[in-house]
Amino acid sequence: MDRQGVRLSNFHVGASCSPTRAMLLTERSRENYPVVI
Repeated sequence: MDRQGVRLSNFHVGASCSPTRAMLLTERSRENYPVVI
């Protein structure tokens, strides 16, 4: 994301949003890196 001009320096996600948290931290979409809760 940083190479494309987006940098998140301070963000928070709720505990019920594990797929979004994993996607932001790994920079991979859910389709490419499925997360099972």
